[in-house]
Amino acid sequence: MANDNAANKGEWSELLVFVKVAYDAFIFMSDAKLQPIPDKRLKVDNIVRGDVIFRVSDPNTIFRSAPLDQEVQISKPQLAGKITHFTDEIIAASGAFKSQWGNNLLDEFHLSKVKADANKKADIDLTVSDPKTLLKSEAGFSIKSYLGNPSTLLNASRDNTNFQFRIEGFTGDSNTINQISGSSKIRDRITAIIEGGGRFVFSKSKGDVFNRNLMKIDSLMPSILGNLTLANCIVVKQGKKISDVVHSTELQRLNSNLPIDLGADLIAYKVKMLLLDIALGMVPTKVWDGRQTADGGYIVVKDTGDLVCFHVYNFGDFSDYLFDNTKFDTPSTTRHNFGFLYMEDGELFFDINCQIRFV
Repeated sequence: MANDNAANKGEWSELLVFVKVAYDAFIFMSDAKLQPIPDKRLKVDNIVRGDVIFRVSDPNTIFRSAPLDQEVQISKPQLAGKITHFTDEIIAASGAFKSQWGNNLLDEFHLSKVKADANKKADIDLTVSDPKTLLKSEAGFSIKSYLGNPSTLLNASRDNTNFQFRIEGFTGDSNTINQISGSSKIRDRITAIIEGGGRFVFSKSKGDVFNRNLMKIDSLMPSILGNLTLANCIVVKQGKKISDVVHSTELQRLNSNLPIDLGADLIAYKVKMLLLDIALGMVPTKVWDGRQTADGGYIVVKDTGDLVCFHVYNFGDFSDYLFDNTKFDTPSTTRHNFGFLYMEDGELFFDINCQIRFV
């Protein structure tokens, strides 16, 4: 029976990565600006999807094998035009849609679902030849697509991603602050608190699991990320990125409360490591063992439909890419319970929620 799936552009992009990698049997490695490095390719031998293995290294044929099933051979020459049409279809579409060419390719590969296992950080599992040792290894890769809306790197999760700040010296009225409304109400409330003599002092990361995960990266990371999230609400800059906030005078002022003096270069390095760990496996709601579950790296679908990847051997470029291409986002204050003054044990507090999105 022919497939008739509907999916959004990001989900169809995952299938696009699958079929393009199956066809090419390699992915260009990327520099920090998403430009392919001509002499560096990651060679792919197999794609593993559940209990199905696709052997893709043969120049003309893809071999599909699964337990209890007869091996299926898929001709590569007949895929080229379909992949081109599928790419054009995703670029032209909007919202969720039924892809004629995507469903056709699912039929071609004897697959029924657009996405692989949704419970894994890795979006695609590959057997790759190590570019330095030439040894083969299985590795999971996350997929980021520029064909759809900018995706989130770190999703907001109510108290799990809330940072608490103690407010010292505030002489104004809390109710007046909390009644400030509008699209920029968080920044306006923070400004009003500061104008009322208030000083924000980092208290804690309210999510115990996220706090412990952050401390595995660096003992000061909860306060560093909390101060960054707050500084983002103060810095006024069009097209603002995390790299802009790291080098802001507002962050330097907030970090003056840290037990040691950290300059912008040290903060930048630590934030790059944080972004790298988030991209490759760490989430706020699950205890993290410090291992990168997307241990192969990251595959990026560019706005042209071309693929590039970051592998363990160019994670320096990957961390630079994340640092220069992410920003803080403000989620719903009602859904995530933050952005207002409140009393706790006789002290005044204000919470900020952290969500990170690609620019």
